[in-house]
Amino acid sequence: MKESRTKNSIYNICASLIEYFIGIVSTFVIRSVFIKILGTEYLGLDGLFTNVISIMNITELGLGSAIIFGLYKPLLNKDEKKINILMHIYKKCYLFIGLLVFVIGLILIPFLPNIINSNYDFGNIYMLFFLYIFQALSTYWILAYKEAILIADQKKYKMIKITNIIQILRFGLKLMALWVFKSFVIYLVVQILTAIIRNILIAIIVNRNYPYIKKYNGQKLEKTEKKALIQNIVGMSMYKISSTVMSSTDNIIISIFINLTSTGIYSNYLLLISNIKTVLNTIFNSITSSVGNLYAEGNKKKSEFVFRCINFLNFWIFGFVAICLWELLNPFITIWIGKVYIFDKLIVLLIVLNFITDGLQQAVIMYKDACGLFWKGKLRPVFSAISNLVISIILVKPLGIVGVILGSIISRMITTWWFDPYLVYTNAFNMSPKKYYFKYLKSLLIIIISASIIDVIMFFICLGFIYTFIIKILLCIVIPNTIFYITFRKQEELSYFKEIIISYFKRFKKCVKF
Repeated sequence: MKESRTKNSIYNICASLIEYFIGIVSTFVIRSVFIKILGTEYLGLDGLFTNVISIMNITELGLGSAIIFGLYKPLLNKDEKKINILMHIYKKCYLFIGLLVFVIGLILIPFLPNIINSNYDFGNIYMLFFLYIFQALSTYWILAYKEAILIADQKKYKMIKITNIIQILRFGLKLMALWVFKSFVIYLVVQILTAIIRNILIAIIVNRNYPYIKKYNGQKLEKTEKKALIQNIVGMSMYKISSTVMSSTDNIIISIFINLTSTGIYSNYLLLISNIKTVLNTIFNSITSSVGNLYAEGNKKKSEFVFRCINFLNFWIFGFVAICLWELLNPFITIWIGKVYIFDKLIVLLIVLNFITDGLQQAVIMYKDACGLFWKGKLRPVFSAISNLVISIILVKPLGIVGVILGSIISRMITTWWFDPYLVYTNAFNMSPKKYYFKYLKSLLIIIISASIIDVIMFFICLGFIYTFIIKILLCIVIPNTIFYITFRKQEELSYFKEIIISYFKRFKKCVKF
């Protein structure tokens, strides 16, 4: 069972990384052409409408995560009846949520001029917003719910091939929409149609692998099971609302209180950060189902050890990337689209701090979801969301974009940082989280020291822009990883990953010899 979990996790990670590599390359090319053809105002509009739709998607209320958690045990026990019931519930709920999103979208349409702080002529702004609404509806109404069973069954890699083909097709059609037709409308239509095609193809794979989910016979969950599912959905909905507020309101606040041009520039940073986070979160999302499977077996001691190993990996990866972002973010944007699109170092520092304070929580968040601790922590996300909005709105007037980002960092540190580890340790492991807090602060200090050493070295290097950029890349690769290894070389978490790497390397050598 352990070997199967590890193998599925590695398959999922590798397949997802390939998927997101294709996605990132195509996204950057498309963004470059987008800015060249349509300009910063359209870029700001795209970022604004995307965030508005993300907030509307709060109506999904974490249903997907709750259903996936509910599927772990039935899939482990091959309980086709329970799987069938849960998937049917998921289908009905998604149809209703889609209707709700549509209604909310229609209600918001008259208020669009109030949130778009720009005099630019976008043409029919209402039609453009409706296309964003329809893109959201394609998720709820066109069979997207079926991929949940692949994720819960640790078979996410089975849908990656389709996703990659669709991404390549989407890239070509979007490029044509921008370069040939210079049309934002065609650009959005391509996004919608390719999403629908992807959902249909994945549904075909699910129907072939799990044919019994098509044969719903009207059975319902028992009262206790129904109560547990509702509690998980309500609890997860709070986390969904908090996560959406933390990630999707910044652009809206910037648009309303500053201007749409600043929203467009900030959206470039968000594009870089979100794509990097997507790739990194892929590693953790790909093993969530394996963690849920392990937790379902009831071995808390083993679960806690695996958590420490994943948290160690979390620190190493996010710490390394945060240092790279601090050193390379502005130089990269300068090379990519020009110096006019960069922020000053203070804003970049806060963007990176926002990234790392969120990133170091990923192992905890993954375990919270995998262990189904949605209901017990239901009030924390409410405080996170409210504090984030209030602090950001208070600080945006005197501090501008700095105040908006500070709102996210401060609200996270006074709520999420201490509460989520407490929730996981006390409920999933029956242990105190004190050691976790100490390790978190130690990890943050090591990351700061590593970045400071690079800054000191770069202070004495005076070369051309490109040569300086290359040296920074080399220092970012060597210095943090060397410091991390020296600091943690004797810890059992590092030994655990060494064993996995050596084991798979030996298997690879045998395959090559064969």
